[in-house]
Amino acid sequence: MKVRITVELMPIHILVGGIIFTIYGLGGIFIGELKWVYALVFLLGLVMCTSRHLVIIDTEQKQYSDFYWVLGLKVQNYTANYESIQSLMLTAGNYTQQYGMYVRRFISGTIFKMYLDLPNDEPIYIGQGKSHKKIVKRAEKVAGDLGISVRDISEED
Repeated sequence: MKVRITVELMPIHILVGGIIFTIYGLGGIFIGELKWVYALVFLLGLVMCTSRHLVIIDTEQKQYSDFYWVLGLKVQNYTANYESIQSLMLTAGNYTQQYGMYVRRFISGTIFKMYLDLPNDEPIYIGQGKSHKKIVKRAEKVAGDLGISVRDISEED
């Protein structure tokens, strides 16, 4: 059985921009004069809308693939075999973000990350979130699909 995990979508402003570019480019192809320019805008919009980071785990062959999905193509594909998956691990960490033209404002908080814990290999990163409740719900769904347990070490800190 193959389990497909969407690690991250593009940020919301990129997705909205991609939808706008796609609609604008498609309309321009039929109405506008410079059809090749509108075709490029349309293609750029599609790339912005459809790009995402995925992990596919094949439980029968004990193999995982970590890649970026861009217009239906696997980019930067890393495929490896694993012996077993011990658990799905949840961790917590602090983050700080600076913003503003002159850095005067800071946003900080706790971010929760999910990893697949492999015994003789590095953990596989499979997502993050700012809400503990939502990340636990998502982790339980993925763990149920893989038949493993969730190990929450975010509360031990």
